[in-house]
Amino acid sequence: MRVIYFNLHIWFLWFLWFLSSVTSSFSLISNNSSNLTQWNGVEINKYRSHEDLISVFETLERDFPFIAKRGTIGKSVQGRDLVFLRITANASAPRPIGRPMFKYVGNMHGNEAVGREVLIALAEHLAHNYEKDVEVTKLIESTDIYILPSLNPDGFAKAKEGDCYGSNSFSGRENANNVDLNRNFPDRLEIKGSPKNVDEELFIKGREPETLAIMLWIVNNPFVLSANLHGGSVVASYPFDDTVLHHECCVEGKAPDDTFFKHLARVYASNHPEMHKGNLCEGDNFKEGITNGAFWYDVPGGMQDFNYVFSNCFEITVELSCCKYPNASNLQMEWQGNRQSLIRYMQAIHLGVKGLVTDQQTNEAIPRARVTVVGVEYDVKTTNNGEYWRLLLPGNYSLQVSAFGYQDVEIHNVSVVEDAPTILNIRMIRAIPDLPDTDSKVYLEFGHHNYTEMETLLKKITEAFPTITRLYTIGQSIQGRELYVLEISDNPGQHEPGEPEFKYIANMHGNEVVGRELVLNLAIVLINGYGRDARITKLIDSTRIHLMPSMNPDGYEIALEGDENGGYGRGNANQVDLNRDFPDQYFPKDDNASFQPETLAVMNWSQSIPFVLSANLHGGSLVANYPFDDNPQGKSKVDSPSPDDALFRKLAKTYSYAHPTMHLGKSCHPSFAGRLLGVLDETFKDGITNGAYWYSVSGGMQDWNYVHTNDMEITVEVSCFKYPMAKDMKNYWELNRQSLLEYIEQIHHGLKGFVLDTNGFPIFNASIAVAGFEGKNVRSYTHGDYWRLLLPGEYHVTANASGFQSLSKTVNVPSDRAGVVNFTLQRVNVGEMIRLSIPPSPEKIKSSTIAVLPPTKVVQLPPVELESLLKKKVKQAPNLLCLYSVKSPEQQSEKPVWVLEIGDGAAANCATRKQPIQMGTVTKLHQPKVLVVNGIDRAAVASGRTFLLSLVDALISSDSDALSVIKSVSMHLIFDADPSAADEDCAATSSTKTDAEEAIIQFVQREKFTMILTPEFQWIGLVESSLSGLKQFREKQLVETYHHQMQGASDCSPGERRSSTVLNHISEISNGSITFRLGLSCCAKSDQTNAILTSHRATLFQLFLTARQGIAGVVTSQFGQPLAAIVKVTAARRAMISSADSLVVTTTRDGQFWIALARGEYAIEILSSDYVKKTKVVTVSDGGASQIVIQLSRDQRVGGLPRMVFVILVGSLLLSLLTIVLCCCSCYEKRKTQRKKKSSQWGFQLLQQTDRENMAPVLIDSSSSDEELFVQHSQHQHFKMRPPIRAVQEGSGNSPFRPIRPKGKVLGARLGQYRDDTSSSDELEDFNSATSSSLEEEQLVDLRKSSRPAM
Repeated sequence: MRVIYFNLHIWFLWFLWFLSSVTSSFSLISNNSSNLTQWNGVEINKYRSHEDLISVFETLERDFPFIAKRGTIGKSVQGRDLVFLRITANASAPRPIGRPMFKYVGNMHGNEAVGREVLIALAEHLAHNYEKDVEVTKLIESTDIYILPSLNPDGFAKAKEGDCYGSNSFSGRENANNVDLNRNFPDRLEIKGSPKNVDEELFIKGREPETLAIMLWIVNNPFVLSANLHGGSVVASYPFDDTVLHHECCVEGKAPDDTFFKHLARVYASNHPEMHKGNLCEGDNFKEGITNGAFWYDVPGGMQDFNYVFSNCFEITVELSCCKYPNASNLQMEWQGNRQSLIRYMQAIHLGVKGLVTDQQTNEAIPRARVTVVGVEYDVKTTNNGEYWRLLLPGNYSLQVSAFGYQDVEIHNVSVVEDAPTILNIRMIRAIPDLPDTDSKVYLEFGHHNYTEMETLLKKITEAFPTITRLYTIGQSIQGRELYVLEISDNPGQHEPGEPEFKYIANMHGNEVVGRELVLNLAIVLINGYGRDARITKLIDSTRIHLMPSMNPDGYEIALEGDENGGYGRGNANQVDLNRDFPDQYFPKDDNASFQPETLAVMNWSQSIPFVLSANLHGGSLVANYPFDDNPQGKSKVDSPSPDDALFRKLAKTYSYAHPTMHLGKSCHPSFAGRLLGVLDETFKDGITNGAYWYSVSGGMQDWNYVHTNDMEITVEVSCFKYPMAKDMKNYWELNRQSLLEYIEQIHHGLKGFVLDTNGFPIFNASIAVAGFEGKNVRSYTHGDYWRLLLPGEYHVTANASGFQSLSKTVNVPSDRAGVVNFTLQRVNVGEMIRLSIPPSPEKIKSSTIAVLPPTKVVQLPPVELESLLKKKVKQAPNLLCLYSVKSPEQQSEKPVWVLEIGDGAAANCATRKQPIQMGTVTKLHQPKVLVVNGIDRAAVASGRTFLLSLVDALISSDSDALSVIKSVSMHLIFDADPSAADEDCAATSSTKTDAEEAIIQFVQREKFTMILTPEFQWIGLVESSLSGLKQFREKQLVETYHHQMQGASDCSPGERRSSTVLNHISEISNGSITFRLGLSCCAKSDQTNAILTSHRATLFQLFLTARQGIAGVVTSQFGQPLAAIVKVTAARRAMISSADSLVVTTTRDGQFWIALARGEYAIEILSSDYVKKTKVVTVSDGGASQIVIQLSRDQRVGGLPRMVFVILVGSLLLSLLTIVLCCCSCYEKRKTQRKKKSSQWGFQLLQQTDRENMAPVLIDSSSSDEELFVQHSQHQHFKMRPPIRAVQEGSGNSPFRPIRPKGKVLGARLGQYRDDTSSSDELEDFNSATSSSLEEEQLVDLRKSSRPAM
């Protein structure tokens, strides 16, 4: 009974346990089902579109404003925003110092969609659980989290749900340009250095818009940790992604922090319910669910390697699912499986060491300091706030900290624990380079120093002080002397963001030498005082100083010491006054004028560096002279103030009042010659003067700097004596030393700051305008930094940039330092840009409202009046306009075809138009050139002229869109294609080609324009001219875009549009140009052109800017010499266009080419005579040019063979011939030796003599007696045809004698004497006379004859 009761009890307990388990299970399933279907009201069981993603983030930003802030890093190819959500405590405020930045990036491959949805769910999870979940709250308050769910929204829009393995171009994996974004980053094995040290063109060339956007986001923000979420497997992959071998797999690419990367990968994999197994997907076998990237498969150009190498950020790549784009029903499971891993991985950012690096004396932050772990070849750099984070596993470490200008710091036994970061603040002591040993000083004797001595001194300075100096040259003089510049800075060789740039230029006039010596002595004071003198140290640390001792070294070399006020050596080697050679705002040079090489070098230099302040040192008086140097009247003693006249007066007084005598304004003590010239007896109040009031100077350098650059420059006459004696130079230095230093210090007044977009990216070329100073706007540099010198006071300042809304601020400029004002500009969309680009006008006329007017005869504008009008336009804006003519030999000289160039730097282009290209040097790539030709068919040519004049006014206005055009494109306008022809009405047409039009065709063929337009007034729209191929494909794209932008404009011409013979010819010869007919109105009068321009202005400007899209390049030899080459372009992916025709263009005379192309990938083939052909694949993106530099190697082939192979073959042939010759000679000698040996076997030797009468050889046996020989000879005289002799002659084998040439001895006397066959004739005579007594006279004669050697 007890047993039964016990069993019943056991069964009852088991039943209760089972019931409880089942109930709990149903409850768990119910709760999980509820949680997975919704998360705080937001569905997660479906994929969200791009619009849904933005809506979710907007909702989170609205509902959780304290912790959520939405932003974008840029746009995709198709214009979708790359949106992120920032989640951190007080998200709208700047990041607190010390709080690390973390990011998640998903959907890099558009068809790998799980990561996208998981990150959206993560953002919701974090936002909704803030202050509810302790773990989430702590994470948000200690970490600056950025979540970017989709880096490739265009690919995602194309991808298909349920596609698990898709990898082709239609699957959505790539972006809209069919580029794999995870192969599009700069690869560590190809590009060495950081983005700030690598050539910018090399760093960004070929990058997609999405890639560039995230690259900038990475390098401009101090991210510490990151992860990139993918799909197609289940594994955590860590750097490096490739190796130098680039094997397909199984070669590990270890990073210096390989151990820590493995830990990071394990953190994610171990917190995932399946990933740590490593075999979830078919074919996978990953130990612990992690793998080295390169060991798995080689991926060059991946994002995780870019993060680690080019920034401080550690990143891994996580593959979340076996199926790339699984059905939405799987999203619930994927979120639950990855939620814990996502949280734990973010928490890993708080491992290691962090802190601040500051100056021990000033407690200021030290940016860009390097923090290195001893034994690990990787360093992190401090931020601008001096922060650093170094991720490390728990343990003890030694740290090394280094920063330029500071002593290195080494800290040992730094303990890293597991639960929290170790905080280690580091204070550094300033170190003075090249100090304090007096041997490091450089000394200079007071006196004069010629070119060689100056060059030696400058090189000696850079060798002694390499850490604060750099010597470079900006060009050469006429006679080939270098135009040296000495840079002095705490970081020479590069522009530091926020640090202003200063320059001194001296010896512009070769015989004014005091400034030259002052600059050299200033350099000595600066380098020797750095670190020893607090004032000089501060100046060099905060300013980048450029010193040019001599702008005219040729003139200096011929100038004469003791020249008080002469002109010998004043000009350059061409006898040109360089201070009259710059483009002038009032009196521009004519078309045929050219600039001197020294002038061009200084102009290019001044526009390539953001100089803020400068001075030009002269001699011959004692005064500080400020702009303007001339006036519209060109008259002296007429004041010509600039908009910054008060500021210039203050700058000039700064120099003059620091000078012991200049500010007194007394005249120089003139010599008799000086009194005759009337220049040295002048007085100047306060020692300053307006340039034009003193005497008018057209083409001066200080005015050009003010008008064309950000630079404020004055001209200082530093001595009454132009070329004083060497003994007086010390005195001149003492008089000017203080002034030189105080003037440099004025650069640190006014306003400075940065212009950024809302994502913190710098905005280049933004305009900073100050109300009341409309004539002088400064522009931001590449890092967004700007400087605007101003006097103390209150100002209204506006920042404006193309594509952004302008922003104005009222600011106060302090008196003792520069005020800091930063601008953050909001980007505007395309529609808003078009709206803002149209100036407000009460008479604005839309295209659709243009009335159809009857044909009207318009009065012709004579060519002389047109020329005069255009020259007036040039005088209004000499820096933007250049007027030149196109003529043919058949044209009348009084009726040229005028061309007006409009663009940034048009004046310099105009000056160099007719100058020969300097071989061996290639300057920067040209801007794309757009040509607008009016009057080709003579229809409404007067209306076209007026329209182009209105277009000129619009382009040279201060409008931001106009500035964008002239900064990006070089415009060339032809106002009348044939000035000799009469104007016609709208319906007129001409099919004949005139001489003027032939000249235009030759001009187009020579100049190689990128875009050509012909305005017409018979219809409205845009028509392409090409019939097929790549050009037509691009032209059709632009036509469709143009018509889309001109919605509402209808074609008002029902008749057929007649084609233009001339335009068709131009299109045929201009392979690299896209050519259009531009219909502007339905036959308008010339007085309606302003309204026409207003209605077309925005679309026209956009059309002009499209000329930038394509391929721009330069072809050079391997030594940099520009080459004439043929460039053949073929679409690499022919499916993108209807025709695969190639496009062939030729380079310009300086080796450059610019080809307008549609977006896509192209194969470029470059051919040049005597050089090896080269092929390159180039990707063209929307809105920009792919810039390439092609260096060709000289063709080493001879006769179709490589030169070395040809040399080897020829050498082998010659060697073979030589061997044959030597063998023949050897055989001959061997045979001769054998014959000699054989003859010696007979015991005698035959000596051959010649019978002069019968020319028969007489063979004499050397063993016979003299009597026998005599008898034999006698017989031979009477029997000349004896058989023995004939047999011997014929080489008969029966004869015992062999016919050999006589060698050795010939018969002499009876006494057995012999002579050598080389004996002289005298010896022979003596020998015969000794034997003549026993011979008869006749026989002696015969014997004498026969015994002579053969001749």
